Amino acid sequence: MERVKVPRRWLRLQASTRLAAAVGLIALLLALVPAEVVAGDKQAGLRALVGVWRLDRNVSEDPRRLLRQARRRSAGRGRSDRGGGENSLDPSLEERVDALTAGAEVLTFAYRDELLTLIYWDDRQRVFRVDGKKVAETRPAGRVEVQASWKSSDRLIVKTTGGPAGKEVEIFEIGERGDKLFVTVELYRKGSKDPFSFESLYFRVASRN
Repeated sequence: MERVKVPRRWLRLQASTRLAAAVGLIALLLALVPAEVVAGDKQAGLRALVGVWRLDRNVSEDPRRLLRQARRRSAGRGRSDRGGGENSLDPSLEERVDALTAGAEVLTFAYRDELLTLIYWDDRQRVFRVDGKKVAETRPAGRVEVQASWKSSDRLIVKTTGGPAGKEVEIFEIGERGDKLFVTVELYRKGSKDPFSFESLYFRVASRN
């Protein structure tokens, strides 16, 4: 049988094609690994959040005291800094603080099927979808949209938008040992990038595994 001579450029083309396919496959596999790790971190983090947490008043900031200070600063010099600024003039800010801190002395988290339930000491409940999708929620002041998502490997971020007063951001971050919970609340007024914010520290009381 006569042997067919294949041009060198075809051989180079086939080799480069096989190399490109191999590189593409490796890139695909490498892309899948972080996704699985992130998903695992998310599930582990949400399970770590489950349980009962008690507020440490000695370390946590008092939002009402910060609010009074912010109003005095605003009335005196019109300064814009943490805890103050334009938001300190918002007449609804005190109501927003009260709504978010009512029963917040003790927090209980439960997690199942991408739904995270937060129960406050006064039996008030909030249910979050932790897949990053926005969910409509009806409040006394009107309809809002709530978006909850797990970020990095240790924090839950809840964003509430669409309300008449402005945006709300809540950050729940678990400490390295899993026995502390840091909560940051940021309240924005519409048209302002300067939030009124306060931080709270919780200690784990019990875990529900």
